[in-house]
Amino acid sequence: MSFDNDSNRANNVESSPFIEKPEHNDMTNNDDAYYASMMTPIKRGSQKQVTPLKLQESSPSLFSSRSKKEALQKESSLQKELNATKYELNSLKNEQDRLKLRAEDRVRELENKLKEESKRSELLSSDQAFLFEKQNQSNAKLNEMRNTLREQKLASDKMIRDLKIELGIVQDGNAELESSLRSEKSLREKEKIESESSLQALQKSSDDLLKEIEAKSNDAINANSKVLELEGQIISLKDQLAEIQHKDDEKEVADMLNRELSEQVNYIKSLELKVKAQTQELELFRDTHRSVELVEEEKKSLEVKVSLMEQLRQQVAEYELQILNLEEDQQKWKSYLSKDDQFKNPEDFVKLLSHERMEKVILLEKVGRITADSTAKDDRLGELETEVKNIKQERDELQLRLDIQSDNCNRAERQRDIATQEAQLLKQQINSFDVEESVFSDGKYDQQKSLRISQLEELVTQYKSEIAALSSELKMKSEGLLMNGTPIKTPSKRFHDADDDHGHEDKIKGLSHRNKNLQVQLEVSRAEISKLKNDIQVLRNQISHMEESTKTRHRILELRENPTSKHENVKKSMIDCLRKENDALLIKAGERASSNETDSENFVPGRTLERLRLEMKEMEAQLESKEKLNRRLRDIFGAKSLEFREAIYALLGYKVDILPNKKVRATSMFSKDNENEALIFIADGKSKGKKFVGIEDSSLTQEYKNLFEFWVKERKNIPCFLAGLNLELYEKMSDGN
Repeated sequence: MSFDNDSNRANNVESSPFIEKPEHNDMTNNDDAYYASMMTPIKRGSQKQVTPLKLQESSPSLFSSRSKKEALQKESSLQKELNATKYELNSLKNEQDRLKLRAEDRVRELENKLKEESKRSELLSSDQAFLFEKQNQSNAKLNEMRNTLREQKLASDKMIRDLKIELGIVQDGNAELESSLRSEKSLREKEKIESESSLQALQKSSDDLLKEIEAKSNDAINANSKVLELEGQIISLKDQLAEIQHKDDEKEVADMLNRELSEQVNYIKSLELKVKAQTQELELFRDTHRSVELVEEEKKSLEVKVSLMEQLRQQVAEYELQILNLEEDQQKWKSYLSKDDQFKNPEDFVKLLSHERMEKVILLEKVGRITADSTAKDDRLGELETEVKNIKQERDELQLRLDIQSDNCNRAERQRDIATQEAQLLKQQINSFDVEESVFSDGKYDQQKSLRISQLEELVTQYKSEIAALSSELKMKSEGLLMNGTPIKTPSKRFHDADDDHGHEDKIKGLSHRNKNLQVQLEVSRAEISKLKNDIQVLRNQISHMEESTKTRHRILELRENPTSKHENVKKSMIDCLRKENDALLIKAGERASSNETDSENFVPGRTLERLRLEMKEMEAQLESKEKLNRRLRDIFGAKSLEFREAIYALLGYKVDILPNKKVRATSMFSKDNENEALIFIADGKSKGKKFVGIEDSSLTQEYKNLFEFWVKERKNIPCFLAGLNLELYEKMSDGN
């Protein structure tokens, strides 16, 4: 009977509708262990079952007060545990209610913010549509203005080409004037050189004349001394003659003395004539010396005047250039300033310019403040958007937590129901055991009851440990879900609304960014249009000024400094000078013939001196023009050769330098030491063109001897050698790097 009851109780426990299995697969093993532990003290047919209790008959006195107290204690402990679970359940419910209230408040706030953002987005969309229409209108206007500007630019380009052609004609005329000026200057310098050479010749001739005058003056002094000596001898001879006349015997001696005296007198007369002629020549030399000194003084004064004239010419040229520059600047200012702008002096213009600059600075400050405010608003809008996103994330997290808490509450309620059912079941089992023990036990009721109670306590402790393990496992899994950020199972409509809001916000951001870019482009295009309008107005003013200047311009029939007329004038002046020189020479020849002078070659006529000066100036001018031409050609050829060298260096990779004796030095751009690693090519002196016959020994030829022998010595091909050398140097440099 007892075995049947135990089996029935076991069947009741297995088929109890209050014991529910969990839905998750990971809790099946624990549930199986739990059901096995619940069934072990009841099933008796298996190997693991507890030994069946031997119920013996006992007297009714076994139902003592001690067993009742123990049963009451067990019931009280179970009641306490039940109360504790109820308290925990109530606390969980309260916490769940608080979380629900907070979540509802948060959701309400988020809904309000979402409504505000939707209103703001509607306003932004309307503003965007308005700005888009305005932008389309401005683009259409801009295209029209661009077309008109393109047409005006074509017309202005045509006018500029015409003006450039006229400017080229004017520049050609200016070049002709400059060439005529250079030729005149060369003539002046040539005349200067001729005058200097003639003055040097005159100085030399005057020095020779002074030397001759000094020699002749010395001769005259000697002759005077001789004359005085001869006069003394004549006086002595006269005394002797007077003495001899008293002597009749010495007549022959007196005749001889008379002859000698007459010879001496004739010789003295001839000496006097020579002295007279020399004194005349000396006076002439002195006159020429004085004239030479006067000519030198005049030369010095003329040189000073010429230097002053040159300085004045330079100053005049500088002043003329300054005047031209000032006139050009004035015309530019007039072209830029309209006729309505009335400026009496530059001070008014400067004041207006400073005022405009101040206004520009103020406007720039305002624009900076506006841009700063707009950027701050944009930043605030971005912060609000991020805040909305964070709030949405927090709402989703709170919803996840709420779902987890609701699951936990449901699970705790089920566990409470199971615990109450198990407590009732245990009470029924204890009552049945008491009845059975009272009926069937044979004095061992206390031991069997205590054993059963200990077994039940073990079951309760095992059950509690399993409940704690399950709760900890659920808690860990819920925390893992929160950490991994798994999506919450919310309704599809809510997700659809969030996606729509997010897409709407992205669209607003894109449109606002595009609006800003279009506004910036619009401002830039407006500035360009205003600038082009000003340029067009300036070009129109310049064109009108050029038309006015062309209307008043006269046709040039002949230049004042015409080279042909200038050459004719020079020829005429030279012919006149030669005629005057010829007349002066004829007059001088007649005078020399009349005066029987022999030193006519020592005198130079003034007309000859003038002709020589003119020739000297002409030669100086020609020499200066040739020197200037040579300098210009040297500069041009130097610039062209430099461009040619740079082109060779950029295309072929070699720096080419021309050395004396028809040698050429080539330096690679890939060589480390440019001076020591240079190649010097030797040219063939017999050939007319540039033909190289070899290369001087250097470090490169020694290092790359194979290339040198293969290309230069065997093939006689220097370009291929240079190309191969460049490749080798480049590989070496790249390997080094």
